[in-house]
Order: sequence, then structure tokens, then C-alpha cells
Amino acid sequence: MAGFRRVVALLSYRVVAAVSDIRLKARYRNGITELTLRIDHPMESGLRSDRSGTAIPALYIKSIDVLHGNVALATLTLSSQVSRNPTIVLQLNSPVLGDRVSVKWLDNLGESNTRITTVKG
Repeated sequence: MAGFRRVVALLSYRVVAAVSDIRLKARYRNGITELTLRIDHPMESGLRSDRSGTAIPALYIKSIDVLHGNVALATLTLSSQVSRNPTIVLQLNSPVLGDRVSVKWLDNLGESNTRITTVKG
């Protein structure tokens, strides 16, 4: 029975990564675009155990790319030490009112997600 519980735990963490989401808000004020992103992701380090003592596998975001068209504005490299559901705020000079900005993340298992938003005033 314990082996079954472990498989279910591993599958449930994998499913969480697959349905992770990004919430974006881009506001243009005084010549600066403030991009706020929140990524719903468990960000597990692989160092914790569940109540039954089974190790929770590592599952964390490795990189985040911020693009304006095809131009990379920022590439962030993260580790397992970042908290669950991270919120990141960037101040950017390049995109202006009405431009589109895209954000893509990639985790250590190869799962990824992309969102696009339009800069608002």
C-alpha cells in the first residue's frame, strides 16, 4: 500500500506542474513599464517529505524569459530555493502602451507555460 501512495504522490505533483498558470499585469507609467507576474507553481526543492515519510520530488522553475516581440528583455534563472507561487515585478524601458509582452517559464521536469499580455496605462 505504501508503494501505491508514493506513486499517487509523484503523479499528483506532476499534474500540478502541468496545470500551473501565469498571471500577468503590465502597466505603463512615466516612461516605465512595470510587469508583474505571478506563477502558480509548487516550487518543491526535493528536500521535504510528506506525512508518510516519502520524499517529495524536486519540482521548481529553472528559467523565466520575458520577450517583447522576438527580443528578449530579461532571462531569469531560478533555483529550488524560490518560494511556492512566486511573484516577480520587473521595471522595463522597452515596451510602451499597447505593446505585447510574453513570459515563458520552464521547470526542471521540462514543463513550460507561456502567457502574453498587452501593456496598459
